[in-house]
Amino acid sequence: MKQVRTFMVLCAAILFFSPSLWAEMQMGGMEMGKEKKEPSKMVMTPKTAFVKEVLIEGVKAKFEVMTMAEHKKMMEDMKMEMEMGDKSATHHIAVTFYDEKTGKETGNAQVKMKVVSPGKKDQIKMLTYMPEMKHYGNDFTLSEKERYEIMILFKIGDKERKGGIYYDAQ
Repeated sequence: MKQVRTFMVLCAAILFFSPSLWAEMQMGGMEMGKEKKEPSKMVMTPKTAFVKEVLIEGVKAKFEVMTMAEHKKMMEDMKMEMEMGDKSATHHIAVTFYDEKTGKETGNAQVKMKVVSPGKKDQIKMLTYMPEMKHYGNDFTLSEKERYEIMILFKIGDKERKGGIYYDAQ
């Protein structure tokens, strides 16, 4: 009886989580069981920021999404100047790349990000490397309180890779 109950709970969990797992696998390069969501280990990331890591063809991509207010406070706390690019932006999105095997940060990337709103409107921007932050980032407008698709196309060395995540704006 206990085995039947365990089996039923397992089946219910699989059915509940399958649509979201399937959607994330369709993002390109994401493999089931290879992604993890955890708080950032870096002191500079606000505790309220959304952080998610995904594995894309041997490269770990760590996405960080924070509101512009969180970004501004973080920069002030670090006593750093904040360049204001897009004044209508509501969020700062950053990506850091790590080699899957060594765990070392991978640099010299060219990164393009596409953010798709719930209304299917695209924002496409090149990400700028910020050496003091050790990430690639840019500012975006995520004004609707719904799910956004965040995709990246990046080139490290001669190899292009693509992948992404979903972010639920609060």
